[in-house]
Amino acid sequence: MDDWTRVKISCTPEQVELVSAIAMMVDSHIMVEDNSDIEQYNSMYGELIDESLKSCEDTSVSVFVPKERDLAQAMAFLRERLDAAGLSVTVSAEGLHEEDWADNWKQYYHPVRVGEHIVIVPEWEMETFEPREGDVVVMMDPGMAFGTGTHETTRLCAALMEDTVERGSRITDVGTGSGILAIIAAKLGAGHIDAYDIDPMSVRVARENIEKNGCADRIFCSESDLLASAPDEADMITANITADIILRMAPSVPRCVRRGGLVVLSGIIDPQCNAVIEAMESQGFEKLRELHENDWAGLLMRRG
Repeated sequence: MDDWTRVKISCTPEQVELVSAIAMMVDSHIMVEDNSDIEQYNSMYGELIDESLKSCEDTSVSVFVPKERDLAQAMAFLRERLDAAGLSVTVSAEGLHEEDWADNWKQYYHPVRVGEHIVIVPEWEMETFEPREGDVVVMMDPGMAFGTGTHETTRLCAALMEDTVERGSRITDVGTGSGILAIIAAKLGAGHIDAYDIDPMSVRVARENIEKNGCADRIFCSESDLLASAPDEADMITANITADIILRMAPSVPRCVRRGGLVVLSGIIDPQCNAVIEAMESQGFEKLRELHENDWAGLLMRRG
């Protein structure tokens, strides 16, 4: 497949269904390899089964990323979503293991506008980047964490935040990844941001980016499972995570945002958007805005 790159996610048979669902968020071209039930056919069809299959214990889901897509961003997206789902799996691309691609993707990553004035600039291009008047510049080195600014969900969140983050406000960012939304909030004038991620690597990368952007005095970043460690009654919650995780988190949201406070949500594929809206409405939230880009949805909701 010359026009595609195979990204292989090695997992257990029990994880195949969830891994497949996450892989299809990147592209619908997936392949499942599961030899876990080969033994039940051994006695009847054993002579017809290749010996390599009989001895193979590998179960995997492969997604084929078209060449026009950013491969590194797709892998970072997969890794963040898989980690958020609590899946211990291995991700590789055409023999390139996860630990090897951390620097290779930099050649594909350039400054990108994610709102009217918000610009995400890679650290290695800061010296040559020329901002426009009024630009809010966020310098990023996402490393192996999700959040370079090129994914639709990041752009949707940034667009919803640009006109709604109030100066001096208190914000909680769930599933912070590279720290990009927390940093955007700080650059837009938020007074204090609590940023959480369940993945230690993401927390490390986020802290580095927070420091490089001069926001360490306003952003507190630590490991946490969703809102478990979040303070009560923030002015805004941002969460760029998958719809199923938002649904699981929904009952905890009212505690963590004040009445009249806002929630920015993305990581939601279009078919799941209504389910997320209904779940949040059942917790006392009303929808203010709904944005869509390439089959992804972003929501701005307010607590009543």
